[in-house]
Amino acid sequence: MLLKVGELAKYTGLTVRALHYYDRIGLLKPSGRSQSGYRLYNQADVARLHGIQALRRLNLSLGDIGRLFEEGSASLPLIISQQIEALEHEMAKAAELRNRLLFIQEKFASGVDPEIGTWLSTLGLMATYSRYFSPDELRKILDNWNKLYAEWQPVIAGIRSAMQRAVPVFSTEVQMLARRWMDLSVRWMEGNFELIQRWGNMCRKEPITHGSSGIDAELLEYISMAVDLRLEAFHRHFEPAQLMRIKQLPDVEWSSIGNAAERLAHNGVSVNSELARQLAVRWSNLVDRVTGNDPSIKERFLQAIWNEPIIQAGMALSAQACGYIRDACLAAAASPTTPSPKKTVAPA
Repeated sequence: MLLKVGELAKYTGLTVRALHYYDRIGLLKPSGRSQSGYRLYNQADVARLHGIQALRRLNLSLGDIGRLFEEGSASLPLIISQQIEALEHEMAKAAELRNRLLFIQEKFASGVDPEIGTWLSTLGLMATYSRYFSPDELRKILDNWNKLYAEWQPVIAGIRSAMQRAVPVFSTEVQMLARRWMDLSVRWMEGNFELIQRWGNMCRKEPITHGSSGIDAELLEYISMAVDLRLEAFHRHFEPAQLMRIKQLPDVEWSSIGNAAERLAHNGVSVNSELARQLAVRWSNLVDRVTGNDPSIKERFLQAIWNEPIIQAGMALSAQACGYIRDACLAAAASPTTPSPKKTVAPA
């Protein structure tokens, strides 16, 4: 099939004048002429024109395009591959812009009508985020932040207060905050530790991000020292993959059993008593939930609890409570004749 210059112009969206110019400079010469002298373009000519248009969209000059064809560097498969890569880049930029516009749209939908300075700072913030996260990652991070916002605020406020009072990072107060920080971070990033690390790097390097979350470089450095202490203690007992299998439980469950142990110890109740045995059962059931009923993980977890004061501090277990619970568990294990509560049948 041969196309006249007008037909080719119509199909490609170029002007006849442009095609004449391509012919004149030798960039695209028609393979034939009609008896009347009209330019005729065959399939190879059309393929070459596709390559020219693709390279033009890559911002190459006509002179550079001509040289590529002369050197044989402008093969159609290579051009198509480059064109696909360029389109993917443009799609990513478009998706990023869409996410920014959606973010702004959500602000308007919530009834917020901020001044232009606020919008400019928001756009700057989104541009900074986009250097560290893909559009999909950023959408997930922002959505999850909104869901967890109410839980984050008291933790951030508590950390800032402790930091201003120069509370040691190994203290019970800061270690409890560090545990809650770790729990929230895992939920926020849906268990993706690489994303957590990237977010931390961004906060350290980009001051513009501090106002949006209330987390600045100083606060991040302070809580990171506390978190590192906890991680070092856990890593003495767990491989990273094993550590990820530990589940999180509400603070009230740990404090409840810790308070019960302290009361029994304070009242001088023997670890061989029925009350102590019931406490040991409660503790065992709690740890089963934390470790997913995995005996090997449970054993490592217990060793970590018994031997790491930093871990105890973050779980709100005093040394007295931890010691009493451990002794009660050992006493219960040494009394095989005592019926297990799991085998006890409640009266009808």
